Amino acid sequence: MRISFNLLGCGLGNNGGSQTLIKSCETLNELGVKSDLVSDIDNFTWFKHRKCINSIPKDVSAVIATGCGTVKNTSKLNVPKKYWWIRGHEDWWLNDNELLKLYNIKNIINITNSKSLANRIKNLGCDQTIHTIYQGIDLDFWSDLNLRFQNKKIRIGCLHGDKPTKRWKDFKNLANKLDKDKYEFVAFGRGSVNEDFLCKYIKNASKKQLIELYSSCDIWFAPTVSEGLHNVPMEASLCGCLIICSNNKNNGMVLDYAFNNRSALTYENLDEAVSIIEKNHQLDNSHIIKESQNIITNNIGSRKCNMMKLISLLS
Repeated sequence: MRISFNLLGCGLGNNGGSQTLIKSCETLNELGVKSDLVSDIDNFTWFKHRKCINSIPKDVSAVIATGCGTVKNTSKLNVPKKYWWIRGHEDWWLNDNELLKLYNIKNIINITNSKSLANRIKNLGCDQTIHTIYQGIDLDFWSDLNLRFQNKKIRIGCLHGDKPTKRWKDFKNLANKLDKDKYEFVAFGRGSVNEDFLCKYIKNASKKQLIELYSSCDIWFAPTVSEGLHNVPMEASLCGCLIICSNNKNNGMVLDYAFNNRSALTYENLDEAVSIIEKNHQLDNSHIIKESQNIITNNIGSRKCNMMKLISLLS
């Protein structure tokens, strides 16, 4: 079997989606399945990775479209099997009607990376079968260094991003509504940030820095919308943070592992988020954090486990 991830015309960039594809491709090759990233553009610089090839190989067994920009050209390929690994409802590129037409292309098999995303697509009107295969997470890497200290401010962390879907303004507004004498706020991201309300910001954080940052936080705030499976809160949870996220169906699909009051605290609006934090900051939330970690470990699973499921589906 040979698998090609089709990025032609879209390419790799410095973002979590590209990182997921690179790591998925690497894992497949480690499992003995020859896999390539097919792209005419490679601007990914976060870490060294296998070089992309610039055309679909003639001996390919399956081609996987990686975004709405590659679905149509994938559907026209003369290859045995064609798939679309839908990793987000890309309404920042196309409207719902245009996306629905792509979801319903007959010779493409749809795969989502979260059940919440699959439900959203079905509710939109997709009449095709939708499989769900998580991208998985590096379970052996993320761990709690327990850098939280007693008798200090409650530390709340969040991912910074310039895109509106990252909802950075929600974090700023949350900070403005909470008592500065009781809470402090930290973040990381790729861009430069100059925010007075932050006590710490890390640009281009290394994994070691991320583990330390997560492990210093009591709460991880996840307001992001319109993603597939949101990695950052999973990493934070495995490092001991309590997840607080919106229960909106488009909230970045945290809801695959952050179930209301069982493995996360979820809110309807920002005022409710403030109320939840103020009521819970002195409570023992270890049972919620533990349940979140159990779900991430046993339901989401490792990258290797999920790529084995992908191989089974494609075989």
